[in-house]
Amino acid sequence: MTHPDGSRHVDDGRPWRRWLQSIEAAAIAGIIFAVASSLSFAILFDLPGIEASDAEALAFYREPGAESQAIIALDLMVLAVIGFLWFMGVIRNRMGEQEPKLFSTVFFGGGVIIAAGLLLGVSTLAAPVSMMWGLGIALLLGVVPKIQALFVFSTSTLGLRTGILPRWLIVLSVIVGVGLLINITLFTASVYIFPIWVLAVSLVLLIRPRLPHRDDHWPRGSSLTKPRRRSSVTPRDQSCMAVRTNQDRV
Repeated sequence: MTHPDGSRHVDDGRPWRRWLQSIEAAAIAGIIFAVASSLSFAILFDLPGIEASDAEALAFYREPGAESQAIIALDLMVLAVIGFLWFMGVIRNRMGEQEPKLFSTVFFGGGVIIAAGLLLGVSTLAAPVSMMWGLGIALLLGVVPKIQALFVFSTSTLGLRTGILPRWLIVLSVIVGVGLLINITLFTASVYIFPIWVLAVSLVLLIRPRLPHRDDHWPRGSSLTKPRRRSSVTPRDQSCMAVRTNQDRV
């Protein structure tokens, strides 16, 4: 069903389906992404790095439990990407057809590229070859952060135009986006910047006071067009007003 504000909402009487499309679902999905991706990075950075030779990397993976460690890290990142895509999809669905097309396209396209880059990056980090580990670091610290900056900027713009995010978080998001964009270091701790930002956005969406709006589709300060209220003036009242106006003219 499409509401007059253009937001797409399916109401088939199933509460669980409505909840999956709610802001709370997006917030929880964002928290899952932040926690799972951070754990995945922490595990992978404990594996042999680019300074290790191929022989040392192979020797490490021959140890009991080493392969399981890499597999757990990959599974966590897959879970994180699923949460991130759900986070992205719910927010885009809530904005509906009134969303700014340019920024929503950048928001969606950038999110998909980030998801693909994260999966490719952690896969190379888990490979038992030092050259692949270097490729993963270059991808996660050099390429993906620039797309993440684009995603942060587009999210900030959408949040400003729809009122879904408070202004202080929009300002903080711009600062984070600039930091991701101009960062030219290969400092491994910088991979946690984007998950922390998603966590902050998710927590704000989750704990921000719930706002009264029809079918939970009216965020505070929303620029979306609200339906006009029906006039309380009846046709009989309009006729009386017309008669009085004519009498005044006479």
